[in-house]
Amino acid sequence: MHNRQALSPKLIWEALKSYHIWPLYFISLTFNLPTVPVSNYLQISFRNFGFSRPMANLLAVPSTVFSIINLIIITLVSEAVNNRSFVCMTQTVVSSPPRSVLASS
Repeated sequence: MHNRQALSPKLIWEALKSYHIWPLYFISLTFNLPTVPVSNYLQISFRNFGFSRPMANLLAVPSTVFSIINLIIITLVSEAVNNRSFVCMTQTVVSSPPRSVLASS
């Protein structure tokens, strides 16, 4: 398949039947699952702690910068080891405990 080829239902079915790609489907569905809820509600949490709206936005900036740096590191490591799946899985596993602690507090 090349980038100008139309995507037909038959090609989609062939991709879904290929069990070798199933781990990548799972990774793509769960890649940022531990981090997204916390980052979405971080500013609301800061507002509940009594910070003003501009201060809550400013306090959320380090989390966003950390996420950007994290994605750059994941990209570089996955290019260095030439394996996307395991690098992405380790990111999800490593980021789950700290994010769950933040979410429960």
